[in-house]
Amino acid sequence: MHYPIIPRPNKLIERKGFFILNEETCVKTSQECTKFVSYLKELVETPTGFTIDINSRDKVENTIEFLLNKNLALEKEGYHLNITEDKIVIKARESVGLFYGMQTLRQLLPPEIESNSPIEDIEWKIPCVSIEDYPRFKWRGHMLDVCRHFFGVDVVKKTLNLMALQKLNVFHWHLTEDQGWRIEIKKYPKLTDIGSKRADTQLKHSRSRKFRGKPHGGFYTQEEIREIVEYAKKRFITVVPEIEIPGHSQAAIAAYPELTCFGDNFEVASTFGVKKIIYCPGKDEVFKFWKDVLTEVMNLFPSEVIHIGGDEVPKDRWQECPDCQKLIKEKNLKNEEDLQVYVTNTMASFLAENGRRLMGWNEILDEGLEPNAICHYWAHSEKEVLKHIKMGRDMVNSKNKFTYLNYGYKGMPLEKVYSFDPVLEGLEGEELKHVLGLETPLWTEWIPDQKTLEFQAFPRIMALAEISWTSKENRDYTSFFQRLQAFEKRLDYLKVNYANEEERNPSLIARIRKLIRGK
Repeated sequence: MHYPIIPRPNKLIERKGFFILNEETCVKTSQECTKFVSYLKELVETPTGFTIDINSRDKVENTIEFLLNKNLALEKEGYHLNITEDKIVIKARESVGLFYGMQTLRQLLPPEIESNSPIEDIEWKIPCVSIEDYPRFKWRGHMLDVCRHFFGVDVVKKTLNLMALQKLNVFHWHLTEDQGWRIEIKKYPKLTDIGSKRADTQLKHSRSRKFRGKPHGGFYTQEEIREIVEYAKKRFITVVPEIEIPGHSQAAIAAYPELTCFGDNFEVASTFGVKKIIYCPGKDEVFKFWKDVLTEVMNLFPSEVIHIGGDEVPKDRWQECPDCQKLIKEKNLKNEEDLQVYVTNTMASFLAENGRRLMGWNEILDEGLEPNAICHYWAHSEKEVLKHIKMGRDMVNSKNKFTYLNYGYKGMPLEKVYSFDPVLEGLEGEELKHVLGLETPLWTEWIPDQKTLEFQAFPRIMALAEISWTSKENRDYTSFFQRLQAFEKRLDYLKVNYANEEERNPSLIARIRKLIRGK
């Protein structure tokens, strides 16, 4: 296939012939585009052995040119890519558009361009083409849970590199959980001294009594977080941190028992599933803790959006807690559900005072919810989500049956993933703009290593990247499947452990057996 580009460009005109990249190729650009030249040089020079000459203004043939033009009739992230036998020109209105044009050019080069060592006896041919491209949605995200299993800086950086290749632009970093607190907070050192380590890890499933038999831990220093945020920024990826409030908080409570209703001692959870040990909003010091933590988080992450989770909050202890019941009466709240809305709105106001915006899973939804809060839809409550949007409020869609990359391929094969559309039925007109986009969560309860992590993600994350970028009318599974087959060699050079054709689309019989057995 001449054009194995993923995600599929929205407008592509095929041309005859090839541009040949060789030792005579030079780059023409302006001062404001030099970083893209550096990116191109880094990509090309090692595998080809060529030294890319820059700004040979008098040269006409065999040139690559980057052009920024604020007056181009393009969206912010859009680009034009025109390739003839003599010249490659990438035009954009914004730098991000040039970057995405570069990713498309990269995918048109032979897959050997991804090699980190010289490749001999190959002609570096790029098919001629004219492309005008732009994204369907502005939120094209991937979420990595590093709490259930910790993954270091190198894994996160590789994740960001692969996201950039697919034109994904939001990295949602799930940093706190019952099973581990993964972010250094200077004011509360026990969060990592105690909360980042657990004694053991449950295996197989949430009712299993089998354990790995060794401790597990890890966290990111603030220096490492700044490094990753800057690394992502260079790839036009925004890092959105998630700090769970008020549930999924047993690791923090293990470090600071006074944060829970009765001040009792618990260990960092070694098993998975929803835990009843949650923060106590009836205590003023808990709100102080949340605000202190979020203040340090905001100093590390420039993202406008801060995710506070808000999902799966068992309220048994709140019902028994005199402090929580007192707060419910003082604030004229109806019940414990209203108490969570109060918590969410209080944190939303605090974030807004600091120029930020709250995001939470769809369990935060309520008529009294702060209007600026973003709903992150994952399961259940579709009517409530639809109502939220029709009230003029924003949503990111991560419907679990189509986007949860930790699910097995038997229940969520590649073709099913590709059929997903993040726009809920019943939306029209101005309501559509409140669907910001989609996100692909990867929860890691049963994912202990990088090899499994990549297997679960690839190639399904590529299908979801295409859904988030390519207009619905330009999507076609047969075309995607063909482009993916051509793309696999590139993944090999990138050392990605992807699911093969048989694994990612299991037979219908195997899928029926799975549904019958409930596994």
